[in-house]
Amino acid sequence: MLDNNDIAQDIMAESPSEYSNQLEQGFKALQFPSKLEQDFNQFYYLRNLPRNKSGAWVALFVVIAMSISDTFRLPAELWTITGFLHLIQALIIIYILQKLYGGSDDLQMKTKLFIGILSIGFITTAITSLINSKGYFSPNTATILNLMYCYLILGFTIRRALLSAMLITVSSIVFFTILQPEGFNHILNIVHLVFINAFCATASYFIEHVSRENFLRFNLLKELALFDELTSLYNRRAFHNHINSLYKQSKREKKNFSIGFIDVDNFKKFNDDFGHLEGDKALRIISECLNKLIKRPLDMVARYGGEEFAVLWYDCDVNKAKQLADAMRKAVLDLNIEHPKSSSLKKISISLGVCDVRTHPELDIQLFLSQ
Repeated sequence: MLDNNDIAQDIMAESPSEYSNQLEQGFKALQFPSKLEQDFNQFYYLRNLPRNKSGAWVALFVVIAMSISDTFRLPAELWTITGFLHLIQALIIIYILQKLYGGSDDLQMKTKLFIGILSIGFITTAITSLINSKGYFSPNTATILNLMYCYLILGFTIRRALLSAMLITVSSIVFFTILQPEGFNHILNIVHLVFINAFCATASYFIEHVSRENFLRFNLLKELALFDELTSLYNRRAFHNHINSLYKQSKREKKNFSIGFIDVDNFKKFNDDFGHLEGDKALRIISECLNKLIKRPLDMVARYGGEEFAVLWYDCDVNKAKQLADAMRKAVLDLNIEHPKSSSLKKISISLGVCDVRTHPELDIQLFLSQ
């Protein structure tokens, strides 16, 4: 039987996926734990990248259209000022477009988008307030479009969207207060901005909530496709994908790598004697033990099928691989899992075989594995 010490119990306990845990706990505050939040932010940015590009082109068209419109309805001295401000807006948008298409780092790009929308929003509120203060009617449409961009187009999280929208809203109220302190238009402007913020913030909350749920479900499905459910190790499919990728890398870097195959000795007899539940527990303990011996990021251990495991050591010759394999054999023996019919040691043991994969332009890696 398995040892009933606390360490073994911890190893045997299934460790649920962080994605399934988060789905179960919920996320009404639209916030994940630190590492998960970073992954979501990258996912959210990449998902919204095409919309950012389209939105930037539309914004550029709107700025040009508004500038042309001003030339027909405003006197030359006023249009000169608004035209110059529209030119600054257009240059900001062109800069953002250049960065969006240039593959800028996502964290830097989010900061640039944030600063860009704030700059454009401040200029928009200044133009609208200036035109109205001179006795020419200018609706608050442009400022409202800026707010909609913050909440719905740029792919900001709700907190960043609220911050940028509130700053633009405050700037609009300040400009109107300075340039047009009295009158019905000032009150109507505030009412419009409050309503638009409330509506768009609500929509943005639900959009982000759905996006977070999709992110968790997508990664949960991806995890299920690449990880073995019983042991939480990579599965055979993930191992084949990884070895294909590493083989291409090894040809570029002119490095070899070693593969090891592991079989738990006489495991069928263990299942016959103790039952499949005890057999599953034993496999989980062995898997945890093997996984702890994988130290480098490109190395991998996977459950290959049944009681079989596969190991990959990158940039490792066969002699070194034999040493690492022997360390795994000894580590499994040290688990002291009772198995009277396994060997003279009367405990679970493993057998290993290793080989050195040498890069060759004609080598079919899948055919190699099948042999």
